[in-house]
Amino acid sequence: MKGFPIRSFVLLCDASMRGWHRMLALLLFATAFSQPLLAQTTPYVRTIASHLVIESFDVLNWQTKCPAGHVPLAYSIIRGHVYDEDELQAFDLIDANGSPFDRNALPGIGALAGGGYSVLLYNTEHHLKDFGVVATCLSLAALGGEGAVTLARASGTAPAGGVGVVNSFCPPEFPAAIAGFSSANNIAAQEVGSAPVWGTSAAAQALANVPDGQTGAPTGWQVKVYNFGAAAPAVAYAICTNVPGVQTFVYSAPIVISFTSGFNVVGVVPDGWTGAGAGFDTGSFAFPVATNVWVQDGTVADAQQWFPNSTLYDSGTAPARGFMFRSIRTAIKPGTGASPRATMAVVAVPQAAAPPPPTRIDIVEFYNAALDHYFITGFPQEISDLDTGVHKGWARTGEGFKAYGIGSTGNTARRPVCREYGLPSQGLNSHFYSASPDECFNTLSNLGAWGLEASEVFEMDLPDSVTGACPAGDIPVYRVWNQRYDSNHRYTTNTAIRDQMVQKGGVAEGYGPSAVALCALP
Repeated sequence: MKGFPIRSFVLLCDASMRGWHRMLALLLFATAFSQPLLAQTTPYVRTIASHLVIESFDVLNWQTKCPAGHVPLAYSIIRGHVYDEDELQAFDLIDANGSPFDRNALPGIGALAGGGYSVLLYNTEHHLKDFGVVATCLSLAALGGEGAVTLARASGTAPAGGVGVVNSFCPPEFPAAIAGFSSANNIAAQEVGSAPVWGTSAAAQALANVPDGQTGAPTGWQVKVYNFGAAAPAVAYAICTNVPGVQTFVYSAPIVISFTSGFNVVGVVPDGWTGAGAGFDTGSFAFPVATNVWVQDGTVADAQQWFPNSTLYDSGTAPARGFMFRSIRTAIKPGTGASPRATMAVVAVPQAAAPPPPTRIDIVEFYNAALDHYFITGFPQEISDLDTGVHKGWARTGEGFKAYGIGSTGNTARRPVCREYGLPSQGLNSHFYSASPDECFNTLSNLGAWGLEASEVFEMDLPDSVTGACPAGDIPVYRVWNQRYDSNHRYTTNTAIRDQMVQKGGVAEGYGPSAVALCALP
């Protein structure tokens, strides 16, 4: 999909709306936490995310701990800009008291409960930086207690300057692997792959060789560890369970070899299932890789850094709607024969209760003749304010489409639609919507010109990235950028309107030959 064109814009700013936008950012953020949740009261995965700020040439010493009864699965540091440089000086796996573990010889699963990660990060540059940190934690209680889970271990070697591949298989009494991790500390050795594996030690099937779609429960966990120095041990840990019904849902995306982009794979938890873990594989290896979670309450966990006043997010009883793995800068090591396909797996357990039906909302389009701008929204209060002239100059066009509401269920093509606002302080005054995590992230990375109003304002299906085809029954939505200094996008289901906007000088942005940006509900 064509990314949002980055330019230096000069806008005719509607000053009467600026205060509304500032308040709206808070309104949308609060709205995401007011949605009804699924019946699952103890989700398998709980997400803890923080917004951290590091001053110029300063050192940040930070601990993130899982709640009691939860064990740490993964930890990511998400930089606000792809060009940010820093130095990770320490990265420890810690127990509930904050004491580091020996990663090569972890005790049983119970010893990890309430544990987390300790990070020492040095800002090597002369400007302040915002970071988002995301930790995912597994609930032992949701799985039936400590007796339903065990930690399997296997060891190998990571050669000097090379990758060690280690498979840890589950014992017969705990046959399904739901998560796993390596012994790498991401300093001397880096984890460059962590994924389910099937079969046995004599005949293992790696995730990179599994096609997209549903498959059976993993029998173990595979890790890939890249060693920067001398040869060193590499240990794979598999978290194994005897909970019945475990299945795996496989998703993939192409790898782009670039300094500023590698891959971004989104794996949605299907309706009727609860996510218990996730992993990724590229067929070779990729780094750095960030782990992210899309939560039922409408939060994309790494969005914390884009809310200036945010400090800590805890998903609580809101289950994971999906997992994301993102690699930027170095996508794969050249010359290794790596697959152009980045693959991820969501390991899930059937839900005890049927999910509620999806919520459907109307997205209404407005037009401001003075600005020659279009604006869409699905929020009743915004629609009322625009209809009644609280924000003057706006009128309905009669156009619009239907989408899923925040926190809805739906099919596995759905994505959270972010909403970003071009800041008047940077010469902007326009909104941007996208269901592509790459577009959302890359637009916000544009030197502070854009602010995030919400990581999810509604949900929509995403078309096929090659053909632009929508899921059966959906209606294509086209996005046209006006290609002017007073930047604005129009979103329409009408091909005649799309063509008219292009004839006026706009650029159609989307997937496939017809440039389909989103897929609306019928």
